[in-house]
Amino acid sequence: MKTARTQKALAAACGTTRTTIGTWLKMDGNPGRRADGSFSVTKWKAWIAETGLGTRTGAADRDPRLAAAKAQKLKLQAEKIALETEHISIENAVSRGELFPEQEAAKVIGGGFGHMITALRGIKHRVNCLVAGRTTGDAELILEREIREALAQWEIPRGLEKHAFFGPLRKKLLDLNAALDREVSRE
Repeated sequence: MKTARTQKALAAACGTTRTTIGTWLKMDGNPGRRADGSFSVTKWKAWIAETGLGTRTGAADRDPRLAAAKAQKLKLQAEKIALETEHISIENAVSRGELFPEQEAAKVIGGGFGHMITALRGIKHRVNCLVAGRTTGDAELILEREIREALAQWEIPRGLEKHAFFGPLRKKLLDLNAALDREVSRE
């Protein structure tokens, strides 16, 4: 087992400075000295490799707190780059027309539902005279037609169907109307 008698000799064997060895001696878990006061080079090299201390250079090598600050700085720089990348992605999506402002979406959806609700509320007034004297089956067909027409009042304005949110919503509305049509035609 190779040994070093002094901190300077240990530093030379481990590829660092005597000051760094002095700093490391103050850290918990270091191999320390042997009973005769010398250092086990093998144990110190293993400890340096295990803790990753040997990979640091300069001031950070001499002070573990600086190494931690350097690691934190690198982490923050990586987060900054990630946020800048996300910002650019959002700007690109806006320029391609893929994003839609929340207030505008609420206005479109609210307006659509408003038209549909108004149409649904008006059904009872329109249907009264149409179903008088009809059979239950005929009255149901008239009511179904009126409901379908009321649901058709909710339509996505032209041009908005290309947006990532409104396209699938428009398709769902068309599918619902088609399902109603199929159900009515089966009866």
